[in-house]
Amino acid sequence: MPFSNHILNIPAYKRILSYLFPFTLYRTQSEYNACLEVILHQNRLQLATNEVLYSDGNKYLPAIEAMKAIRSQLPHIHKVLMLGGGMGSLVTILAEAGYYPEITLVEIDPVVLQLSEAILGRDKNINLKTICADVRQAIEQLTHQYDLIFIDVFESHIVPDFVTYPHFLSQCKALLNDKGIVLMNYFIATAPKWDSLLTTFEATFGKFTLINKGANKILWSRVG
Repeated sequence: MPFSNHILNIPAYKRILSYLFPFTLYRTQSEYNACLEVILHQNRLQLATNEVLYSDGNKYLPAIEAMKAIRSQLPHIHKVLMLGGGMGSLVTILAEAGYYPEITLVEIDPVVLQLSEAILGRDKNINLKTICADVRQAIEQLTHQYDLIFIDVFESHIVPDFVTYPHFLSQCKALLNDKGIVLMNYFIATAPKWDSLLTTFEATFGKFTLINKGANKILWSRVG
């Protein structure tokens, strides 16, 4: 049975019962993830591995906090680049707030990308383009300018080192419009790496704001 039947045609009784306990709707694997599960929890779809929750629908805290931080700028955001992003929780959160910018989502795992396309495709107002690629390769080939770039790249619960390097962040900056906004979701692994990122982020984007949510840190800056 196609996975879409499992995650798009959910019986009403499961939606109701999901407020009491979660249902695993679909389980699979990919080249990049030995286990991927789509879970229905409190009537929202989650994407999880054995180690980490990748997406949490409209309750994905990093995306929620990021949107709160830039709420006043949302009417001016028309083109968005998402580097990573699981099943596209940020897209869902923007749509529920009434914002439908043109969104390009880059994801290396084709199975995760297929899931996100199916789930986000339910809302016909969402303007989504997907790219299945390593984000390092993708940003070298992209030529558009964006009003918002959301960096949400993880390998399990770890942010790959390359995401924090000056070269990568400079490439991201080059893809921003004047007065464009960059957001980064970061999970602290070690203090030295965190300190290094803070220095590099400020050197690249200038003054920034830090949002603390436990081990998760959201950095954002407006260039120009």
